[in-house]
Amino acid sequence: MLIDFTVENYRSIKEPVTLSMIASSRKKVPAGKESKRRNIKSDDEIAAPFSVEERQLNLLPVIGIFGANASGKSNVIRALDELLAFIFMSSNPKYGIPTRWFTPFRLNGRSTKEPTRFEIRVIRDKTIFIYSLVLNKTRILHEKLEYIPAASQKAQTRLLFGITWQEDQETYSVKNGKDLGNGYREIQESLRETELFLSFLIFHLDVKITRPLAVWLADVEELATEALEYKWATEGLVSSEPEPGESVTRILRRFDTGITQIEIEKPKADNDEQDEEIKVWVWHEAEGKPVRWPIQEESTGTQRLFSLSCKMLRAIRTGGLVLMDELGSNIHPNITREIIRWFQSEKTNPKRAQLIFTSHDNTLQRANLLRRDQIWFTQKRADGSTELYPLSDFRPRNDLAIDKAYLEGRFGAVPILPDEEGMLQSAESLK
Repeated sequence: MLIDFTVENYRSIKEPVTLSMIASSRKKVPAGKESKRRNIKSDDEIAAPFSVEERQLNLLPVIGIFGANASGKSNVIRALDELLAFIFMSSNPKYGIPTRWFTPFRLNGRSTKEPTRFEIRVIRDKTIFIYSLVLNKTRILHEKLEYIPAASQKAQTRLLFGITWQEDQETYSVKNGKDLGNGYREIQESLRETELFLSFLIFHLDVKITRPLAVWLADVEELATEALEYKWATEGLVSSEPEPGESVTRILRRFDTGITQIEIEKPKADNDEQDEEIKVWVWHEAEGKPVRWPIQEESTGTQRLFSLSCKMLRAIRTGGLVLMDELGSNIHPNITREIIRWFQSEKTNPKRAQLIFTSHDNTLQRANLLRRDQIWFTQKRADGSTELYPLSDFRPRNDLAIDKAYLEGRFGAVPILPDEEGMLQSAESLK
């Protein structure tokens, strides 16, 4: 599970921002006391966090990020998405560090010359991994992996490896912890300047210490991407589900799409055509008879819902992580709320999958859907950079109409629009 993620100097993000899945600590409210007020539930009644007692960690299943257009909310999850992608793609010799991975904050001359920094903390099988990466447009400057073993009762981290570019010597220095040893030093010193050693560990080595992290990364690599093209979502589902069509049909029926069956047609094993793709057929019922057509003929919302259903299935089965930019786009709000509840419930999400999404739909902030620590905001600072913060920083009452207070600007993260006079002046200028 993801614990938290930090990024610095990436697109609209200048100063370090951290998105944390750790549930905020609050005083225990006697059972039933808070829920008697206007039928409002307590935070734990809305969504019980995933408890890792050995680590004294309580992790959230869902986080929603809200904010004005161009405030940077998409860049937060995009940064995490692209870090995960880079971990997998850097081992391929044809990939360097393209602009998509190194796009520093451009509204400050100094920032354009500074590197981009990432850090991610993950827990898997009671082991905590802390991975940090620093890079610029030409090379990886620093890569480090630390961990806290499952058997350790202390929060003290242990170094697995650290690789740092020495500018004065024009070479990399390597430092390995005793748990990894120096048996891999020759490999580490021979890596390309754009290749991560973590990628090499995942694809070419089977190191017991890092195996839990490798499994988690393998589970989330295809799930986390915000892209929702149906063909990519389908390919991932086909590779993991024995009956992918039946599985996704059960979800789509819950959403009242009118679809009676999904048929997924795989390419024939002996087909030599490299460009043939998986075909998806959608069945409906017309005048008592079944009819079918390609999913491309469905509405944009239904195609998006199909792709999201594929990702949900894989996440729920593996305990993965799903990132979704504009979750409610082209999807009815009631369906969006159902998707969130799917991840919130211990019954429908027993493997502890996580969902991070952005949205402009403030109705998702209404009572009994998201906890106060599950609602995050982004807003632009005076210099145009992104600020990220949780609603829980304001310590609002649980019975506050958060959606209305948000639109009123009580938490920031809303656009500053001109008054009526300013709007008239803008209209006049268009004549």
